[in-house]
Amino acid sequence: TREINPVGRKIRLRYDYEFNRFNPDNEYEITNGLLLPKYQNPKFHRVDLSWREFQPLPGWNHTLSLQVRGGSILGPPVDDFFNFYIGGLAGMKGYPFYSMGGNEFTYANLTYRFPLLEHIDLRMLQIYFDKLYAAVYGDVGSAWTGGGPADQNFRRDAGLELRLEAFSYYAFPTRIFFNATYGFDQFQHYLTATATSVTYGKEWQYHFGVLFGFDLD
Repeated sequence: TREINPVGRKIRLRYDYEFNRFNPDNEYEITNGLLLPKYQNPKFHRVDLSWREFQPLPGWNHTLSLQVRGGSILGPPVDDFFNFYIGGLAGMKGYPFYSMGGNEFTYANLTYRFPLLEHIDLRMLQIYFDKLYAAVYGDVGSAWTGGGPADQNFRRDAGLELRLEAFSYYAFPTRIFFNATYGFDQFQHYLTATATSVTYGKEWQYHFGVLFGFDLD
């Protein structure tokens, strides 16, 4: 059950040094009769740390897990193009991927996971179905540029997940999942490219997938 219901600890630290050619304002110049973009050369360091603890509950095949994750682009602020984004399937599932972004971010997740069926033992065509687990979870987090965590409005969500452990041709892992998550906080995000605002939150978000694993980290 280490994939569908892991126990233990996962720690991931990622460091990037980026050196880019970037044209944020769509500016061009004519050189030798050619129209060429005018590039800037932003360079910066990026750090992303994730810590996950999976604790089994005594006497049950149930687990309680806590994840804390944060990241920062070190130094002065850089263009929104390089932002971290924490919405969507790999982060806070109650909000779309691009709804929350910034040069810094932090969020936490608490999940309670438990089995529904541990011995399905059913085969349909080439797929063998093994286990079905469910979970309830909640997230809280924010992403921003400038200032510190104490200055931010943190968003919250909660949801339900189903995980189905299966195998194709008795050899290839076939992990099927479905999430339904509700974002509790409504807010507006201003899009500079179109000079319009988009409203997020106070709605359900749904995610479905078939992969080799359940977690995207």
